[in-house]
Amino acid sequence: MGFDMGFIDEEMLASWGKESEMNEKLTDPANKGNFKMVDPRDIQPFRDHTFQVRDDEEMKELRDSIRANGILQPLLVYWNEEWELEMISGHRRRQAAIDLRLKEVPVIVMHVNRETATLLMGESNLRTREKLLPSEKGFTYKAMMEALRKKPGVRLDAGFRDRTRELLAKNLGQSGRQIQKYINITKLIPDLLKLVDEGRIGICPADGMSRLPEYVQKLILEYYRENDVTPSHGQVIKMVEMQKEKPLTKEAVYELLAEPKGNQIYIDPHLFFRSRVVAAMLKDCTTSAEMERRAIFAIQLLNWYEKYLIKNGTDPRRVDFVIRDIMNQDVE
Repeated sequence: MGFDMGFIDEEMLASWGKESEMNEKLTDPANKGNFKMVDPRDIQPFRDHTFQVRDDEEMKELRDSIRANGILQPLLVYWNEEWELEMISGHRRRQAAIDLRLKEVPVIVMHVNRETATLLMGESNLRTREKLLPSEKGFTYKAMMEALRKKPGVRLDAGFRDRTRELLAKNLGQSGRQIQKYINITKLIPDLLKLVDEGRIGICPADGMSRLPEYVQKLILEYYRENDVTPSHGQVIKMVEMQKEKPLTKEAVYELLAEPKGNQIYIDPHLFFRSRVVAAMLKDCTTSAEMERRAIFAIQLLNWYEKYLIKNGTDPRRVDFVIRDIMNQDVE
């Protein structure tokens, strides 16, 4: 994709332009002498990296792949202000290589400044990572916007934010409005943002809560911890409007959050499960959130049992027979 916005300079167009050109730089070892073999311990992580390197199942699979086949795609690095090699893309591959005690890894050295490196870091991770937390997206979009602002020759007029947001949207295949929502949630207090990452709070209510002062966000978090209830989008909108008129009190916030919501009031499981067995198993749950947790836990147990059967050479279809036996139980 090209860029046609006047405040983007030639260097940015060259280094952050078309995805196909970027992929060529990443994969072509003969790229104008920029291909090197480097000790992964000599490469610094990207400063203020907006993505987490989690030691999860995917990382284990990556280590197994590298152990068997080596690193097939070079890491993307650049010379930073201290003349150190600093990561742009490939943090997980770097960490896997360190874990495996590899002496060298293939890298492509980019000759760019920090702002362009930030844009490359954001784009490459947003395009290649399959699982992204909302906070990772938010902080990445924010960093990329800031990188555009710092580029030489940028015109900082009233429409700058809108133009840069639309540029990101065009290049990343997102809407400008959606990008702004993710940037907004970075204003949440850390514990609320964690609930967003865990899927307990949606992007729309999170975006609304970012407009509330910190003390109100803390009250929302306090109510959640006491009652296992998060606000709906409608409740957040109401809080924002009320805050404009006068500062919200704890009593007002609690009263609003106590209002029944379709996704969090008690739900009779018989209304949602045609099976009397499932409904009976959930009859003691007092909230829909509790029903959800128990259902998720049951599914996780079944997945674990299926993997256990496969590992021990047993037909995994045995899980289906167990479920069938349970569903045929007599219930009161």
